[in-house]
Amino acid sequence: MSLGIANTFIVDWDAKFHYNFWRPVTAIRNGDQDNNPATERDAGWTPLNTTPMHPEFPSQAAIIAGTASVVLGQTLGDRAAGSITVTDSADAKLTRQFPSIGAMADEQRVVRIWGGIHFSNSLDVSERMGRSLAELALQTLYTPVR
Repeated sequence: MSLGIANTFIVDWDAKFHYNFWRPVTAIRNGDQDNNPATERDAGWTPLNTTPMHPEFPSQAAIIAGTASVVLGQTLGDRAAGSITVTDSADAKLTRQFPSIGAMADEQRVVRIWGGIHFSNSLDVSERMGRSLAELALQTLYTPVR
């Protein structure tokens, strides 16, 4: 999985600066400048999360989620151990439970929308990028132990 995730950084950062796509905070605050009459400007809008200082597309988090879910799913099975509990590293009392690896990956993606730092389409495309990257890695880089 580490090798697959390392490759996501190469793919993501190359694409980010190729596409150079604006973040939601810029799009929402400048909605009157996008040549779309259906959008309006909201100059005072602020995201819940701090906006990263690099282009929005693709989403590193979603590429990693796609890669990790495929590698873990093929290695352990999607419903390995019945459920998955994640504990906050700063506060052990904060935990989340997920019924599957896929459910954990789905939430890890959508929190980027809730936080106001990604668009839905970017997350969808990025997750597919991660899944493709993982499938390629599993087919070409890993050999089964016999």
